[in-house]
Amino acid sequence: MVGLPLTAARAVLSSWKRALLHPERIRGGEFTEGFMVLFSFFLGFAYNALHYYIYPGCAFNESKGIYDFSPNLQFWLHHLSGGAGAVTLFYYASVLGYYGINLLGRRVSYDRVQHTVFSCMFLYLLPLPFAFLLYALDLRDWIYLELHGEWVGIPVGVLLAGLLGMVMTFRILRSFGLGRPLSLLLSLLLLPLLYFGGKGAFLFLTRRVLHTSRPLRYTLWTLYFTVFSSLFRAAGLRRGRVLPVLRGMLE
Repeated sequence: MVGLPLTAARAVLSSWKRALLHPERIRGGEFTEGFMVLFSFFLGFAYNALHYYIYPGCAFNESKGIYDFSPNLQFWLHHLSGGAGAVTLFYYASVLGYYGINLLGRRVSYDRVQHTVFSCMFLYLLPLPFAFLLYALDLRDWIYLELHGEWVGIPVGVLLAGLLGMVMTFRILRSFGLGRPLSLLLSLLLLPLLYFGGKGAFLFLTRRVLHTSRPLRYTLWTLYFTVFSSLFRAAGLRRGRVLPVLRGMLE
C-alpha cells in the first residue's frame, strides 16, 4: 500500500525536474488524466489552505469584524475554490497550448501538452515560500501588491512564480519547435493570460464591482472555475473535430 504512493510521488517529482531542466523529454503517457486532475486539485487546495493564514483578508469575518481561522464555512469554501481553480488552470493551459501550437503549424499531441502543463503545476505552490518569508520578516504589506488604488492586486509570490513560468514556457515552446521570437512573445503573455485573464478578472468583478461577501465570493469562484473546467475539458475531448474547423477558418 505504501509503495504505490511513493512511486507516484517519485514520478511527479521527476516530471517537475524534466519541466525545469529538460522539457523536450516530456512525451506523455506517464499519468492518467484522472490522476493529473486530482493532483492538480490537491495542489490548489493546499495552496489556498496554507495561504489562508497569511494573505491579508482571506480569513476576515465581515459579520464579526475579526479574523477567524476556525474551520467554518468560509474556511472550506476558500480552500475548495483553490482546488477548483487549479483544475481549471490545468485544462485551460492544456487546451490553449494544444490548439495554439497546432494552429501555428507544429504537430504536438494533446497528451504531450497535458503532461507538460501538469509537470509545471508545482508553480502553483511556489508563491508560498516567498509569502512565508515576507511574513517572517514582518514585511506583511509586501505579501499582496495592490495596484491602481486597490482595484487590481496580485500576491508578490505569484508574480515571482509567474516570471519563472515565463522562462519555463519559453524553453517549452522551443522544445515544441517554435522559433525564438514567437516563443518569447507567447511567454510574455503567459501571466496576463493565466492570472489576469482568469482568476484576476473574476476577482476584480466579485471583489471590486459587486462587493460580495467572502463566503459568497468563494462560492462564485468555485462555480466559475467548475463551469470553465467543463468547457475546456469538452474542447479537449472534441479536438479531432474542432481543430480542422479552426484550421479551415484560418486558411
